[in-house]
Amino acid sequence: RKKYKNDTLKMKENLLDQDFSNIEAIKTLNYDKPSIPYVISYSGTTDIEKIDNKILISPFLSFPPEENKLKQKTRSYPIDFIYLKSESLQSTITIPNDFEIVSSPDNFSISDDVAHINLNIKVEGNIIQAKAMVYFKKVTYLAHEYDQLKSYMDKIVSLNEQIVIQKL
Repeated sequence: RKKYKNDTLKMKENLLDQDFSNIEAIKTLNYDKPSIPYVISYSGTTDIEKIDNKILISPFLSFPPEENKLKQKTRSYPIDFIYLKSESLQSTITIPNDFEIVSSPDNFSISDDVAHINLNIKVEGNIIQAKAMVYFKKVTYLAHEYDQLKSYMDKIVSLNEQIVIQKL
């Protein structure tokens, strides 16, 4: 809400600055209803990454952070996230009929008093459904929770793991 202020043109420009070569549609829901999640849905085209006869697919493109910003070994003061944050990512990938999946990230789910993080990759025929949810349950974390929070941030970075397909 704060970043885009429901400006779909600004959203499109941001997506084109990232991995997209074309944006076909952008739709938003619930911008004016702060008590429920703000949803941004879009469809677009990206270039693919190929290595030999394999194609590498990043199911969530560049949306999860690529590195853990919590780099200190220890922490002696609280970690302040400023506000509660949850993020849900969903991607539908259609694999051509003459391709097979070689590898994909493992599903996982973590839920405790610190955070809820999960990844679910489901394959049905030639359709891959990738869903991820990240929800930090507190605004401020105490210093003794730093190691756990740091390991959870590593899990979030792992959402960037690629799906690998190859021609049959």
